[in-house]
Amino acid sequence: MQVLKPHIRRKILDAAERMFFDYGFDATSTRSIAREVDISVGNLYKYFKDKNDIFAAVVEPFYAFVRDDIDALFTEDHAESPEESTGEIFSTIMNMMKRDRYRFVILINRSRGTAYGHIKGELVDSITRHMRESISREAVNDDYVLHLIAANLIEGILKAAERYHDDLPSLEACIDILVRHHMRGIGPFIS
Repeated sequence: MQVLKPHIRRKILDAAERMFFDYGFDATSTRSIAREVDISVGNLYKYFKDKNDIFAAVVEPFYAFVRDDIDALFTEDHAESPEESTGEIFSTIMNMMKRDRYRFVILINRSRGTAYGHIKGELVDSITRHMRESISREAVNDDYVLHLIAANLIEGILKAAERYHDDLPSLEACIDILVRHHMRGIGPFIS
């Protein structure tokens, strides 16, 4: 029986993380991961049962962190004013980015075809529900409009995270502007 080596497992995870970030889950194969690590596909399967298992090992700890932060942000009463709400949303997003920008992008935008592929939609739905609770029906009657606003905010954050993945100050400045723009844009509709 072969003894599994922790450094090989780590190399597999590191290569997979880079490839999932660059190409997404669908376009990354176990063969390409094995080639990147310079091991056989058979040897890779001694460490992980399949590509889904590798993906889960890459994102699972971060997924729990993101899930907790999103749930706390949108399920509890927090801010009394749009300005306070802006600060809370910005702080939550930056907390996720500071923890791991690569895994944020992988989890939210590169997970199609995995058990985590729903997270982007859930995030948009959470923001949409939050806006629906904050905005009167008289001001905005169409929930689809709120969904579009939420989806655009998330897309902007993802684009910033992809572009500035190695430049935290630029990422922070960009996300600050996006969140402030979002909150000021919906501000007149908040009841």
